[in-house]
Amino acid sequence: MATPAESDEFNTRSLGLQWQWQANPKATWWFMNTAKGSLRLYSDKMPDSAKNLWDAPNILLQKWPAEEFVATTKLSFTPNSKLENEKPV
Repeated sequence: MATPAESDEFNTRSLGLQWQWQANPKATWWFMNTAKGSLRLYSDKMPDSAKNLWDAPNILLQKWPAEEFVATTKLSFTPNSKLENEKPV
């Protein structure tokens, strides 16, 4: 029996099947640095019609591996000085 992809090392050229975008992805939303095993996400302007994050297309989601689990992440946020009101959500 095979198990679903579960590595979050980001050391390959594509995202594992456990990852999915909220909408069809744009190449400007992300950069995979395989040498560092990291994934860089870039912000995008929220659509004017967006009322909450359900309407944001550039959200990267991970399918839950089980009913109960623990997740740990490391995040570095560097605002782009050219963008107005950029912030982590």
